[in-house]
Amino acid sequence: MVLFHWTKITNFTHQPLLIAWHDHTPVGHFLLHWSGPADARVMSYMNVKQSAYLSAGEIRLAYRRKGVATALIREAERLAKAKGCVQIGLEVGSTDNPDAKRLYEHLGYVDWGHGELLISWEYIDREGNTRTESEIVTYLYKSL
Repeated sequence: MVLFHWTKITNFTHQPLLIAWHDHTPVGHFLLHWSGPADARVMSYMNVKQSAYLSAGEIRLAYRRKGVATALIREAERLAKAKGCVQIGLEVGSTDNPDAKRLYEHLGYVDWGHGELLISWEYIDREGNTRTESEIVTYLYKSL
């Protein structure tokens, strides 16, 4: 397994997309933001300017429980700390992703203690139509 991070420009800020590779196949990824999340409720309780934020995490099914997510998250934490961030956070589905939540807690992430959040995002489906999805999540964070 080789970790590779690629910096891409999004909204005029550099955000590393951390990708785990097996041979020449990408098997997992997380997008690392230098501040966030941009959720008004979270921002009212936490200083998101000094907090890195992980999003868009996904590991291919065949590579789960093999250390891929742990390696990506540890690299994100290393990069965030080097950038001067004092904490890092992420959101996890409140009911549909207990394995991921268990992993994050094992890595030292804790519930922010202010309840669940409803998040929404847009995507383009296979037919080219813009769609919106929503999910109830819990925000977890870790001091660096």
